[in-house]
Amino acid sequence: MSNSEFNALFPDWLTQSLSLPPYFWNINGYSADDGMIEFRGWALPWYGYPFNRTLRREGGTGVEVVTTVDKGFAMHFPYWPNAPTAPFAARSELGVTTLDYISIESSPAIAAAPLSHPLNQFSRWLFVPTTKDFLVPPPDIIAHIGESSADYYLVSGCTLFNGFKSAFERYAGRPLLSAVRILDWGCGPGRIGLHLTKAIAQDSAATEYVGVDIDPLSLTWAERSLPGTFICTGRLPPLPFPDGHFDFIFGYSVFTHLDRSLHL
Repeated sequence: MSNSEFNALFPDWLTQSLSLPPYFWNINGYSADDGMIEFRGWALPWYGYPFNRTLRREGGTGVEVVTTVDKGFAMHFPYWPNAPTAPFAARSELGVTTLDYISIESSPAIAAAPLSHPLNQFSRWLFVPTTKDFLVPPPDIIAHIGESSADYYLVSGCTLFNGFKSAFERYAGRPLLSAVRILDWGCGPGRIGLHLTKAIAQDSAATEYVGVDIDPLSLTWAERSLPGTFICTGRLPPLPFPDGHFDFIFGYSVFTHLDRSLHL
Protein backbone atom coordinates (compact mmCIF):
# COMPACT_ATOMS: atom_id res chain seq x y z
CA MET A 1 0.00 0.00 0.00
CA SER A 2 1.38 3.41 -0.96
CA ASN A 3 1.45 6.42 1.40
CA SER A 4 -1.38 8.07 -0.54
CA GLU A 5 -3.54 4.94 -0.41
CA PHE A 6 -2.83 4.60 3.30
CA ASN A 7 -3.64 8.26 4.00
CA ALA A 8 -6.88 8.01 2.01
CA LEU A 9 -8.26 5.74 4.72
CA PHE A 10 -8.21 8.51 7.33
CA PRO A 11 -9.63 12.03 7.74
CA ASP A 12 -7.50 15.05 6.84
CA TRP A 13 -6.71 16.03 10.43
CA LEU A 14 -5.25 12.59 11.08
CA THR A 15 -3.26 12.28 7.85
CA GLN A 16 -1.74 15.70 8.57
CA SER A 17 -0.68 14.42 11.99
CA LEU A 18 0.65 11.18 10.54
CA SER A 19 2.85 13.09 8.10
CA LEU A 20 4.74 14.66 11.00
CA PRO A 21 7.13 13.06 13.47
CA PRO A 22 5.28 11.36 16.33
CA TYR A 23 4.23 14.17 18.61
CA PHE A 24 3.27 11.84 21.43
CA TRP A 25 6.26 10.25 23.10
CA ASN A 26 7.53 9.52 26.58
CA ILE A 27 10.70 8.32 28.25
CA ASN A 28 9.83 6.01 31.13
CA GLY A 29 13.39 5.58 32.36
CA TYR A 30 17.06 5.59 31.42
CA SER A 31 20.46 4.58 32.73
CA ALA A 32 23.97 5.68 31.79
CA ASP A 33 26.85 3.57 33.07
CA ASP A 34 29.58 1.15 32.00
CA GLY A 35 30.03 3.03 28.74
CA MET A 36 26.44 2.47 27.61
CA ILE A 37 23.25 4.48 27.69
CA GLU A 38 19.90 2.69 27.76
CA PHE A 39 16.42 4.14 27.76
CA ARG A 40 12.90 2.88 27.39
CA GLY A 41 9.66 4.58 26.56
CA TRP A 42 7.16 4.87 23.74
CA ALA A 43 6.59 6.90 20.59
CA LEU A 44 3.62 6.55 18.28
CA PRO A 45 4.78 4.95 14.99
CA TRP A 46 5.54 7.17 12.02
CA TYR A 47 2.71 7.30 9.48
CA GLY A 48 0.95 4.69 11.60
CA TYR A 49 3.11 1.93 10.17
CA PRO A 50 3.95 -0.74 12.76
CA PHE A 51 7.57 -0.82 13.91
CA ASN A 52 8.41 2.00 11.47
CA ARG A 53 10.85 3.72 13.76
CA THR A 54 14.56 4.46 13.57
CA LEU A 55 16.54 6.13 16.34
CA ARG A 56 19.79 7.86 15.41
CA ARG A 57 22.34 9.76 17.39
CA GLU A 58 23.84 13.05 16.26
CA GLY A 59 25.75 12.51 13.03
CA GLY A 60 23.40 9.76 11.87
CA THR A 61 24.76 6.86 13.93
CA GLY A 62 22.09 4.22 14.38
CA VAL A 63 20.81 3.19 17.81
CA GLU A 64 19.83 -0.37 18.60
CA VAL A 65 16.05 -0.44 19.13
CA VAL A 66 13.81 -3.23 20.39
CA THR A 67 10.08 -2.71 19.89
CA THR A 68 7.44 -4.51 21.90
CA VAL A 69 3.66 -4.66 21.52
CA ASP A 70 1.32 -3.39 24.21
CA LYS A 71 -2.38 -3.63 23.30
CA GLY A 72 -3.21 -1.15 26.04
CA PHE A 73 -2.00 1.67 23.82
CA ALA A 74 -4.96 1.07 21.52
CA MET A 75 -7.22 2.26 24.36
CA HIS A 76 -5.14 5.41 24.94
CA PHE A 77 -4.76 6.27 21.25
CA PRO A 78 -7.70 4.66 19.41
CA TYR A 79 -7.34 7.10 16.50
CA TRP A 80 -3.70 6.20 15.78
CA PRO A 81 -3.08 3.15 13.57
CA ASN A 82 -0.91 0.45 15.13
CA ALA A 83 -0.57 2.34 18.41
CA PRO A 84 0.22 -0.93 20.29
CA THR A 85 3.66 -0.93 18.58
CA ALA A 86 4.65 2.33 20.32
CA PRO A 87 6.71 0.90 23.23
CA PHE A 88 10.45 0.55 22.67
CA ALA A 89 13.78 0.08 24.41
CA ALA A 90 17.04 1.48 23.04
CA ARG A 91 20.72 0.99 23.76
CA SER A 92 23.81 2.82 22.52
CA GLU A 93 27.45 3.30 23.45
CA LEU A 94 28.13 6.50 25.33
CA GLY A 95 31.39 6.99 23.49
CA VAL A 96 33.69 9.92 24.11
CA THR A 97 31.71 13.11 24.58
CA THR A 98 32.52 16.54 25.93
CA LEU A 99 28.82 17.23 26.47
CA ASP A 100 26.60 16.28 29.38
CA TYR A 101 23.99 14.75 27.10
CA ILE A 102 23.63 12.84 23.88
CA SER A 103 21.06 13.77 21.26
CA ILE A 104 18.91 11.07 19.71
CA GLU A 105 16.52 11.54 16.80
CA SER A 106 13.36 9.58 16.05
CA SER A 107 12.78 9.22 12.32
CA PRO A 108 11.03 6.96 9.82
CA ALA A 109 13.01 3.94 8.71
CA ILE A 110 13.10 5.23 5.13
CA ALA A 111 15.18 8.29 6.06
CA ALA A 112 18.84 7.30 5.92
CA ALA A 113 20.68 10.63 5.71
CA PRO A 114 21.26 12.72 8.85
CA LEU A 115 18.90 15.67 9.19
CA SER A 116 20.28 19.16 9.60
CA HIS A 117 17.10 21.08 10.31
CA PRO A 118 16.96 23.37 13.37
CA LEU A 119 15.09 22.28 16.46
CA ASN A 120 11.43 23.26 16.49
CA GLN A 121 8.14 22.08 17.96
CA PHE A 122 8.00 19.19 15.49
CA SER A 123 11.54 17.97 16.08
CA ARG A 124 11.79 14.53 17.55
CA TRP A 125 15.17 15.00 19.10
CA LEU A 126 15.66 13.74 22.62
CA PHE A 127 18.51 15.09 24.68
CA VAL A 128 19.36 12.44 27.23
CA PRO A 129 21.69 13.40 30.12
CA THR A 130 24.71 11.13 30.40
CA THR A 131 24.53 11.24 34.19
CA LYS A 132 21.90 11.24 36.89
CA ASP A 133 23.99 13.45 39.15
CA PHE A 134 21.25 16.07 39.41
CA LEU A 135 19.02 17.27 42.19
CA VAL A 136 15.51 16.14 41.26
CA PRO A 137 12.31 17.21 43.04
CA PRO A 138 10.29 14.66 45.00
CA PRO A 139 7.40 12.94 43.15
CA ASP A 140 4.72 15.25 44.56
CA ILE A 141 6.53 18.32 43.17
CA ILE A 142 7.23 16.63 39.82
CA ALA A 143 3.51 15.89 39.59
CA HIS A 144 2.76 19.64 39.74
CA ILE A 145 4.07 20.00 36.18
CA GLY A 146 2.49 16.80 34.93
CA GLU A 147 5.64 14.71 34.54
CA SER A 148 5.50 10.96 35.07
CA SER A 149 8.88 10.18 36.64
CA ALA A 150 12.23 11.58 37.73
CA ASP A 151 13.89 10.14 34.61
CA TYR A 152 11.41 11.78 32.28
CA TYR A 153 11.78 15.03 34.26
CA LEU A 154 15.51 15.00 33.45
CA VAL A 155 15.14 14.01 29.79
CA SER A 156 12.34 16.46 29.03
CA GLY A 157 14.12 19.30 30.86
CA CYS A 158 17.36 18.62 28.98
CA THR A 159 15.48 18.42 25.66
CA LEU A 160 13.55 21.65 26.28
CA PHE A 161 16.67 23.53 27.39
CA ASN A 162 18.50 22.57 24.21
CA GLY A 163 15.45 23.55 22.15
CA PHE A 164 15.29 27.04 23.67
CA LYS A 165 19.07 27.39 23.41
CA SER A 166 18.93 26.49 19.71
CA ALA A 167 16.07 28.94 19.08
CA PHE A 168 17.84 31.83 20.81
CA GLU A 169 21.14 31.26 19.03
CA ARG A 170 19.41 30.87 15.67
CA TYR A 171 17.39 34.08 15.88
CA ALA A 172 19.68 36.23 18.05
CA GLY A 173 22.83 35.17 16.21
CA ARG A 174 24.88 34.86 19.38
CA PRO A 175 25.51 32.30 22.15
CA LEU A 176 22.81 31.87 24.74
CA LEU A 177 25.25 32.50 27.58
CA SER A 178 26.08 35.93 26.15
CA ALA A 179 22.69 37.00 27.53
CA VAL A 180 23.02 39.12 30.68
CA ARG A 181 19.62 38.20 32.12
CA ILE A 182 17.30 35.29 31.28
CA LEU A 183 13.74 34.92 32.56
CA ASP A 184 12.11 31.50 32.92
CA TRP A 185 8.42 32.43 32.84
CA GLY A 186 6.50 29.69 34.63
CA CYS A 187 9.65 27.95 35.88
CA GLY A 188 7.97 25.48 38.25
CA PRO A 189 10.65 23.62 40.23
CA GLY A 190 13.27 24.47 37.59
CA ARG A 191 12.93 21.60 35.14
CA ILE A 192 14.63 23.67 32.40
CA GLY A 193 16.53 25.94 34.77
CA LEU A 194 18.35 22.90 36.15
CA HIS A 195 20.18 22.47 32.84
CA LEU A 196 20.52 26.19 32.14
CA THR A 197 22.16 26.95 35.49
CA LYS A 198 24.52 24.01 35.04
CA ALA A 199 25.57 25.41 31.65
CA ILE A 200 26.08 28.83 33.22
CA ALA A 201 28.30 27.36 35.95
CA GLN A 202 30.33 25.25 33.53
CA ASP A 203 30.98 28.24 31.28
CA SER A 204 31.65 30.58 34.21
CA ALA A 205 29.20 32.91 32.51
CA ALA A 206 27.88 36.05 34.15
CA THR A 207 24.34 35.27 33.00
CA GLU A 208 21.67 35.92 35.64
CA TYR A 209 18.87 33.34 35.79
CA VAL A 210 15.47 34.40 37.13
CA GLY A 211 12.44 32.14 37.51
CA VAL A 212 8.86 33.19 38.20
CA ASP A 213 5.84 31.02 38.91
CA ILE A 214 2.50 31.04 40.72
CA ASP A 215 3.21 27.75 42.55
CA PRO A 216 4.89 28.47 45.92
CA LEU A 217 5.71 24.82 46.63
CA SER A 218 7.62 24.37 43.38
CA LEU A 219 9.39 27.70 43.85
CA THR A 220 10.42 26.82 47.40
CA TRP A 221 12.07 23.65 46.13
CA ALA A 222 13.78 25.51 43.27
CA GLU A 223 15.07 28.24 45.56
CA ARG A 224 16.59 25.67 47.92
CA SER A 225 18.10 23.55 45.16
CA LEU A 226 19.19 25.77 42.25
CA PRO A 227 21.23 28.94 41.84
CA GLY A 228 19.25 31.95 40.68
CA THR A 229 16.46 34.25 41.78
CA PHE A 230 12.95 32.87 42.20
CA ILE A 231 9.83 35.00 42.62
CA CYS A 232 6.25 33.95 43.30
CA THR A 233 3.85 36.03 41.23
CA GLY A 234 0.13 36.31 40.68
CA ARG A 235 -1.80 35.01 37.70
CA LEU A 236 -2.14 38.43 36.09
CA PRO A 237 0.48 40.86 34.76
CA PRO A 238 2.53 42.87 35.23
CA LEU A 239 5.66 41.11 36.43
CA PRO A 240 7.87 43.09 38.84
CA PHE A 241 10.50 44.00 36.23
CA PRO A 242 11.04 47.09 34.06
CA ASP A 243 10.63 46.91 30.29
CA GLY A 244 13.69 45.59 28.47
CA HIS A 245 15.16 44.07 31.64
CA PHE A 246 15.81 40.64 30.10
CA ASP A 247 17.78 39.57 27.04
CA PHE A 248 15.78 36.36 26.72
CA ILE A 249 12.40 35.27 28.08
CA PHE A 250 11.11 31.76 27.60
CA GLY A 251 8.15 29.81 28.91
CA TYR A 252 6.91 26.29 28.42
CA SER A 253 3.50 24.78 29.23
CA VAL A 254 2.25 27.86 31.02
CA PHE A 255 -1.05 28.57 29.28
CA THR A 256 -2.11 24.96 29.76
CA HIS A 257 -2.20 25.66 33.50
CA LEU A 258 -4.32 28.82 33.18
CA ASP A 259 -8.00 29.39 32.55
CA ARG A 260 -8.72 30.36 28.95
CA SER A 261 -9.90 33.78 30.13
CA LEU A 262 -6.32 34.53 31.23
CA HIS A 263 -4.71 33.70 27.88
CA LEU A 264 -5.13 37.20 26.44
